[in-house]
Amino acid sequence: DDLGSPVAGASVLLLLEHESGSSWSFSGTTGSDGTATFSVLNAPSGCYTTTVTDVTAAALTWDPDDPANVSGEFCK
Repeated sequence: DDLGSPVAGASVLLLLEHESGSSWSFSGTTGSDGTATFSVLNAPSGCYTTTVTDVTAAALTWDPDDPANVSGEFCK
């Protein structure tokens, strides 16, 4: 949340894109620690971009314009 506390039970939509052009869409729910985990079986090596496309949580509003909340990159 805006105070830095974890939010349990939030619905998270995520887009994972590989440098090859492949992509995967995920939906999940955060646990008591405020995290949602997504996985791709047999994921190819290379670099990926993750983009959170929506978050819904009771009595809270997600800010999609805050870059820290929206995307990241990593290489495997």
